[in-house]
Amino acid sequence: MKGQMPLLPIGMQEYNEIRNRKAIYVDKTEFIPELFKTGKVIFCARPRRFGKSLLCSTLKSFYSGEKELFQGLAAEEAINSPDFVARPVITLDMSVPAGASSQEELKSGIMTVLNSTANLHNVALKGDEPSLAFFSLLEDVYYKYSKTGIVLIIDEYDAPIIKLFQTDEMIVDQKLLAETRAIIDKFYAKIKPAGVYLNFVFITGVTKFSGMGVFSTLNNLKDITLKPEFATIMGYTQDEIENNFAIFIDNAAKIFKCEKDELLERVKLYYDGFSFDGLSGLYNPQSILNFFDDNEFRNYWMESGSNSLIRKFLKIKDFDLNKIQGIPIDLDYVSIPGPIEIVSPDLYLYQAGYLTLRARGDKTYYLDYPNLEVRSSMNLLFMENLFDSNLHARGATVFLRGILKKGDVQELVAAIRRMYSNISYISYTNIKLKELGEVFYQTVLQSFLGGAGCQVTVEEQTNLGRIDLVARYQNITYVIEIKTAANAEDALKVLEKGTSQINKGNYAGPFINPIVILLVVDLEDRNIGAGAFWRDGEPMEIKIEKTPLSLPNSPRNAENSTTNAETEEARNAKTP
Repeated sequence: MKGQMPLLPIGMQEYNEIRNRKAIYVDKTEFIPELFKTGKVIFCARPRRFGKSLLCSTLKSFYSGEKELFQGLAAEEAINSPDFVARPVITLDMSVPAGASSQEELKSGIMTVLNSTANLHNVALKGDEPSLAFFSLLEDVYYKYSKTGIVLIIDEYDAPIIKLFQTDEMIVDQKLLAETRAIIDKFYAKIKPAGVYLNFVFITGVTKFSGMGVFSTLNNLKDITLKPEFATIMGYTQDEIENNFAIFIDNAAKIFKCEKDELLERVKLYYDGFSFDGLSGLYNPQSILNFFDDNEFRNYWMESGSNSLIRKFLKIKDFDLNKIQGIPIDLDYVSIPGPIEIVSPDLYLYQAGYLTLRARGDKTYYLDYPNLEVRSSMNLLFMENLFDSNLHARGATVFLRGILKKGDVQELVAAIRRMYSNISYISYTNIKLKELGEVFYQTVLQSFLGGAGCQVTVEEQTNLGRIDLVARYQNITYVIEIKTAANAEDALKVLEKGTSQINKGNYAGPFINPIVILLVVDLEDRNIGAGAFWRDGEPMEIKIEKTPLSLPNSPRNAENSTTNAETEEARNAKTP
């Protein structure tokens, strides 16, 4: 079947490769003429794997006059217009010199990028100082092409700075940071005086923190990051998904044995939801393309790049997974952040793509998690910090999926007990004693379930009160209440009171055939000491196994459990 399907552009960042290989291309070329009309120097930030490099490559092909690559697309008329002029294009990928450990290494890396560009245009690069060599390159290319204005494209402009923060505990060499900023500032500052040689400039990157060189040196820069008219310039809209990938949608519906509309709802919940104007919903291309290729609801966001920096950031900043949602913000708050080293956790996560923009009807804005995939990533990163092991956390959540699908409460509670028992001692000692209560165990359980792919709601309101956790997995709803007790003896008393509360509060009432679970955590043992559950309205006691067991991929069981977890995953449904 796969051989008969159109080619998906997975891993393809070059526009000409996609077009020449006849891979699926979601047409974004309608934006090219609009970019030029908007300003001479344009900046746009987007999260990783969102199509920034592809857009840069598309602009390069357009301005280079590769007309055959635009046949049948929105920009075909523009590139064939009598007014169109093919221009020399200079593309600088600033991720190449990123990660330098000294100013000499950074300068050398930038010179490598400039030399490569000079060779493409068959001009000799002058000097060995990056900013001066950059200016002379623009000048020489301009005159080589008979004073035809250059199109300058800078991709990953912020990479040299961002890379410095990808260290253990985010400890940055302040001297190297200052030197890097000085070099980058001086380099980007040459764009302004070279304006006479430039026809159009497009700059993109992941972030828009101050101190990155561009914003302090280019006062004519037009930032379109949050402009509604360019909200969908990268990423896929719902209509684009349905129009361009119809054959893949039909194929997936057959594999999952469901109706097309049902599949689209599940896909939307898991992968849609990024927004850069608060209104337009977008899919991250990396995730949705891989879903169509694998026909598996997997967390491709976690797989698409290193998450070590985010994990460390969450650990250092003690970020609350829930408190960020729904708090009103001003657009200036997200569009003009400070330096990366002092920015607030919510803005950092927004810049990294872990939070996105939402608009209310009264034209106020707030930050939210884009979708279930990203929220699951955040939960899993939280778990990795608790376990002090990413292999351990991921193995545990993979193992959990099979249990959630079966709806076996005894197995689920046993898995939760294993999870609690494997929280590292360091994690406990780093938490204030007053926080070792219901909120702590609720947050940990929320992250455990969320990391496995559950749609988790915290403190869900009913007409009679609030439920601690509601976890939805496929067609099963788990309603979970968590209590704490001082010791094992007290746990039984708390269980009795909690049972009465659940019965009086009609916790099962708002849901169709839910599994209602009451868990009492013994604070002395730091684990579940008692529990009960209701299925079809009938209460049943949970049998508590007091011997702590290792989670899959724990240090005590790492050799064999990875295979077991993978086997369990293969046996279970491919959708969380």
